[in-house]
Amino acid sequence: MITPAAPFTSCKSLPSVAFLDRDGTIIEDRNYISKPDGVVLLPQAAEAIAHLNEMNIPVVVITNQSGIGRGYFSIEQYNAVHNRMIDLLSESGAHIDATYLCPHGPGDSCNCRKPGSGMFTKALSDLNSYTWRYRSNPTFIGDRWRDVSQSLTLGGSAFLIDHSSSHQNRGVRVDSDELLFASKYATIVPSLFDAVEIITTSEIDSESADD
Repeated sequence: MITPAAPFTSCKSLPSVAFLDRDGTIIEDRNYISKPDGVVLLPQAAEAIAHLNEMNIPVVVITNQSGIGRGYFSIEQYNAVHNRMIDLLSESGAHIDATYLCPHGPGDSCNCRKPGSGMFTKALSDLNSYTWRYRSNPTFIGDRWRDVSQSLTLGGSAFLIDHSSSHQNRGVRVDSDELLFASKYATIVPSLFDAVEIITTSEIDSESADD
C-alpha cells in the first residue's frame, strides 16, 4: 500500500498528459544502453502504461540521451533500442504516443536537456496541434529530480521513483540529498506502476465522493 506524500493532492480530473522518463522508469537503466538485446522492461511498467492508454491519457517519453553526443552510440543504435522497447510494450498491449530525446551532453548549453524545459514545451506545443487537452493537469514521472522538476514551472503533479524503496534495484538510486529536496514537491514511489495506481485511484475516489 503506497500512501501519497503531501505534494500530491487528488483532483476530479485525470492528468491531461503523462510525461515519463525512459531509463530507470520504463526500462532498466543499463548506463548508455546501445543494443536492443539489452532492453528489459521494469516490472509492471507495461501494465502501468497500458492503464494510462486505457484512460486515454497521452503517454509522452522525455529522455536525455547524452550517449549520442558523447559518441558512445549513434542515433541509429538509439532507434534500435527504442524500437525494441516499443515492441516489448506492444506485447503487453501498451503504447507510447510520442517520444522526445535530447542528444546533447551536460556541457552543451542546450535548453532541451532535462531539467531544461525545451522537450516539454515542444511536446505541449505538438499536443496542442492535435487539440488534445494537454496543459491543464500534466503529470511527470521519473527516477531523477530533473525528470519531474518542470512540474514546478508547468504545473501538475510529480512522482519520483526511488528504487531503494523496492527490492528490484534495477535503476539508479536517488541521492539522499536529492530525494530529501524532491520530497517537498513530488510524491515518492517505488515504481511507475505505483505512480499510475495513485493517480487513477485518486480519480476513482474523487468520483465516488461526488456520488
